[in-house]
Amino acid sequence: MLRADPEEPVPPAELPEPGETPPPGPGPLVRLLGAALLFGRALWQALAHLVFEDGLVVAGYVAFAALFALFPFLIVLLAIAGELGQSEAAQESIALALELVPPEVAAVLRPVFMLVKQNATPPGKLRQPFHLRKSRRARAVCFTA
Repeated sequence: MLRADPEEPVPPAELPEPGETPPPGPGPLVRLLGAALLFGRALWQALAHLVFEDGLVVAGYVAFAALFALFPFLIVLLAIAGELGQSEAAQESIALALELVPPEVAAVLRPVFMLVKQNATPPGKLRQPFHLRKSRRARAVCFTA
């Protein structure tokens, strides 16, 4: 509030006297209606942003990307578990994942998992990394030199 004279003292706030009761505030029904109004407004704005700012497209992309990234992760999980000797636990988790997807998807992915499972190392036996393996020809060249 602007005052005409800046030198005029500010009036003290009107406080109730110590013996007086303060005026009653809004009742619980009014507060409940106010909260419902705020919630409704926030919900309406969220739905408007979802529809008008391509929220449905982004949600569909996130779902597709999650589903698309799940199965390579399961293949890597099976390969790492096979190297560490925990292939049974990994096979159980992959079997559970294949039960949760549609049958068409499971039919496509099952052969891939079986190939990875066949190439898994038996427990307690670690393979050499690929770059350390030598063919017979490479060993022959090393010994003849």
